[in-house]
Amino acid sequence: MRNFSYHASFKFRFRKDFRKYEFFHHPQQFFPYGMLNIETETDKDVNKSPPNLNHLQVEYMVIQEGMCPVIFSHVWIRDDRKKVWIKTFMLLRDQKLFISQKIQTLAKFMRKPKEQALELVSV
Repeated sequence: MRNFSYHASFKFRFRKDFRKYEFFHHPQQFFPYGMLNIETETDKDVNKSPPNLNHLQVEYMVIQEGMCPVIFSHVWIRDDRKKVWIKTFMLLRDQKLFISQKIQTLAKFMRKPKEQALELVSV
């Protein structure tokens, strides 16, 4: 791993990336119709996407409360006091962001149903 100092020729460059907002403008690029899991009123056992699913219905599903997908990833966060980068795990579930440096802690939230996960937070 390379060390990045003030006098080194290697530097980080942060740029504005306007593509990060494409998720909200064009959700079908990130969630194609075949990937969506929609229950029809007539057939609740088999989840099929209806053929008349249009762009507005997909946007409504993305914006609708309670339909947020579970997203799990790791990020590197800089600690200014210690001048080091720390690997941190993040979990987005039910419109709540959980952050931990131990993957086992967040694994409990991924395995448990929503009601039991709320009990873990209060403990």
